[in-house]
Amino acid sequence: MRLILLWTMIFVSLFLSARSEAKSDASPLRLLPTSKWVAEYQNDGCRLIRQFGQDENQVIVTFSRFSPGDQFNLTLAGEPFRMKSSGIATLQFGPNEREQRVDFLVGFLGPTMPAAIMSSAIRLAPMTEIGQSQTGESNSNGYYDDAKIGADREKVVTYLRARMPLHKPIQLELGAMDRPFAALNNCIDELMVHWGLDVEKHKKLKQKVLPIGDPGAWINSNDYPKKMLAEGQSSIVEYRLDVDENGQVVGCHIQETTRKKEFDDAVCNALVRSANFSPAIDAEGSPIRSYWNGRVHFQLTAM
Repeated sequence: MRLILLWTMIFVSLFLSARSEAKSDASPLRLLPTSKWVAEYQNDGCRLIRQFGQDENQVIVTFSRFSPGDQFNLTLAGEPFRMKSSGIATLQFGPNEREQRVDFLVGFLGPTMPAAIMSSAIRLAPMTEIGQSQTGESNSNGYYDDAKIGADREKVVTYLRARMPLHKPIQLELGAMDRPFAALNNCIDELMVHWGLDVEKHKKLKQKVLPIGDPGAWINSNDYPKKMLAEGQSSIVEYRLDVDENGQVVGCHIQETTRKKEFDDAVCNALVRSANFSPAIDAEGSPIRSYWNGRVHFQLTAM
């Protein structure tokens, strides 16, 4: 057994599972909604939840967001997503957005419902290889995927098609996504007020909080909780750091976690000890209190 470190924001991965390409029928199993969208407000994050299908084909989809922007975490739960091992999912928010391939982990929603948990935050459209530019300029294929995705594109999205390894494709008939995502955005704005942050100033930042040094060095395999390591336990931990006007970390908050408190403590202890930042700068050029958030994934690798 050995430890492997991979990072997305901060992503500690001690990686398990053989991956296989999807074998699937061309025609997906189409599931209609059997509930309304539910917006769930939490202390450190916001969720959109909806149920599709019935009986053995019942599926619950969850979109989670922990900060402003167009990214979200996605969990697909139900018997159609029962799988023996982690792998790569092919997702498309149709009809117009391109397919994207996303690593997923197997887990459970509640005590017994099998779930596929996307291992990193995604968008309705994949970023291009150039990525991160936020310019809105099209690439050679005519896509505008690096631009922030707004309500005009969200409104056109009406389904999510998911293709998992060795499983029949599932198509969830979402309906237009502009209003559900607007509810998610409103929730995040309210949370930022609760966190003591100036929402309007954050919409016009000249500079977001920037890490000093390599965030990949903030947490390493030595921070894996020893008891959890011995038990073979894994975890995904979403966190938020409060960063003051001087760039100092003044608070650590666990926004979502899949396992025991030992993982949460390990994340916050390591980050408060190691993380360093340049502060956020408002439109007038003054440093302001802000935040940095990310995800840590602890997982064992069988070799």
